[in-house]
Amino acid sequence: MSEIIKIKDIHKFYKNGKDSLEALKGVSFSLKQGEILAIMGSSGSGKSTLLHIIGAMDVADEGEIYLNGKLEEKYGVEPNATKIRSENIGFIFQAFNLIQDFTVEENVSLPLILAKEKSKEIRKRTKDILEWVGLAEKGRNPVTDLSGGQQQRVAIARALIN
Repeated sequence: MSEIIKIKDIHKFYKNGKDSLEALKGVSFSLKQGEILAIMGSSGSGKSTLLHIIGAMDVADEGEIYLNGKLEEKYGVEPNATKIRSENIGFIFQAFNLIQDFTVEENVSLPLILAKEKSKEIRKRTKDILEWVGLAEKGRNPVTDLSGGQQQRVAIARALIN
């Protein structure tokens, strides 16, 4: 299996005047295709900081990040960060961040639309992933008509569609 992401010796510091807090101290791991990783720890242990760095929403102060086997020199720096997020990273936020005026299909297909995929490909992939998450029959429904669990599955489908 190929390595999809490798985090090597990541450090993150937060400065407050003369004080400095090291939120991440040499974090390293790799994740291969098909693997699942759980990040756990007590409050304030750096979980959110690490996820923001992995998601290219923040920049590590030290260390290296490899994506699909390639060292990414400017991983969290724009415009590279936006490209990484749109092509490689899917997010499922605690608040699902679904667009309330959109249908289920429109919410799920949004990453493909933004990536300028062809309409036929968008329809096929959206149909396939909605079947996979058990919401094929809800595609044309507004997301506001769904239960919380169904909305979470829409968020999961949107995160995984790319």
